[in-house]
Amino acid sequence: MTTVGITPGALVAVFVTLFVVFVALYVVRRRK
Repeated sequence: MTTVGITPGALVAVFVTLFVVFVALYVVRRRK
């Protein structure tokens, strides 16, 4: 795996996406 092309902005975008997914799953579980 290469680190070429990996920018801090890309890492932030990935973490934000994962955070949103986990929050969505948490909300769905709370509704049931």
